[in-house]
Amino acid sequence: MDIDFPIEANPSRLLSIIEIIKEKDGSEYLSGLAESTKEQIDELLPLIDAITILGFGTVKDGVVKLSAKGSEINTKNFHHMIREAIDKIEPFHSIIKVIGNDDLTTADIAKALDKEGIRLHEDEEANQELLRNLMLRWGSAVKLFEYVSENDSWKLENNLNG
Repeated sequence: MDIDFPIEANPSRLLSIIEIIKEKDGSEYLSGLAESTKEQIDELLPLIDAITILGFGTVKDGVVKLSAKGSEINTKNFHHMIREAIDKIEPFHSIIKVIGNDDLTTADIAKALDKEGIRLHEDEEANQELLRNLMLRWGSAVKLFEYVSENDSWKLENNLNG
C-alpha cells in the first residue's frame, strides 16, 4: 500500500501555512504562499498535501482553499484538530491498531505494518527510521503516541487505550 501522507511535512509549519491562508480570506495562490513564506513552491507541496489529506483544504488551479474545518483551526485547537483527523488516515490508523494496549518498539510496529502492506521505504532500516520520525513528528506532537527513547518503544496515549 502506498502511503500518501507527506513524511517531510511537520505540524508547526502546517499551522503557519494555514494561518497565512486564513489571513487571505481562506484561499491563496501557491505563488502567494511561496512569497509569504520566502520558500519555493516545491518546498511547500508536502504541507499543501498534508492540508488536503487531513481534510483542511483543497487545491485547484494553483489555489489553496481552506475547508470549513481548516478555517476553524487556530493555535488553541490545532493539536486537537490534527489528532482528530490524523488517526483516520494511513499509516496512523494502522499504527493505532497495531499498538493497541501494548508497548511496541519501532521495529515491531514496522514489521506489523509490513504484514498489512504498509511500508515507507524498501530498506528495513530506512523504513524504521522514517516510521520513527513520522511518529515523533506527528504522533507525539499531537499526543497520539508516547515514546520512550531508551528502548525505542511506543504506546498509545492513555486516553486512546481501549
